Amino acid sequence: MTYTRRRLDDALATIAEDGAGGFLIVNPGAGPAASLPKATRTYDAVSVELGRSFWDGWQAQLRYTWSRLQWNYTGPFGAEGGRPLSQSRLLGADRPHVFKAFASKEFTLTRKLTLNAGLAYLGAAGTPREADSTRTPWVHTIDAQLSARYGTADQHLVTLSIDAFNVLNAQAVLREETLLPLQYQAPRQLRLGVRYAF
Repeated sequence: MTYTRRRLDDALATIAEDGAGGFLIVNPGAGPAASLPKATRTYDAVSVELGRSFWDGWQAQLRYTWSRLQWNYTGPFGAEGGRPLSQSRLLGADRPHVFKAFASKEFTLTRKLTLNAGLAYLGAAGTPREADSTRTPWVHTIDAQLSARYGTADQHLVTLSIDAFNVLNAQAVLREETLLPLQYQAPRQLRLGVRYAF
């Protein structure tokens, strides 16, 4: 089990310079900008992981992460010259629940030929919508991998592999703006590989 916390210590914003007609670059909540709210951006996460390395040709891993990503600061060039908001809100990338699972099995066919098959799953909660207090749908992805490894007489290894990403060709919305989809999951993809080790 692990706990992670990341936070923003300092930030930049611009404020009008009294009587001079120009601007000052300041750190919100400190010095000349002490009247502004302090800029915050915090990430808290708790992860629980269970894993087992190879035994009888099998390996497996499960991981669950609960997290919270909050902010009141868009950046130095954001709205209002980067001045922080009075209240924190959820960042658009906040996904409070993420599940990951992976399993693979190695099959020894002959003394020189082995086959390896693997399957991975990713499930992630949706991100906050700006228009209301709801979230985009959950994202589910299944990836698969199959490889064959052959050892030559002079101990060289030849590996042929095929990887399939997003096997079910899921097309969930990853990002929205005012309820309009801006980004979807990448479509199903295949990758072929050849490796020669000597």
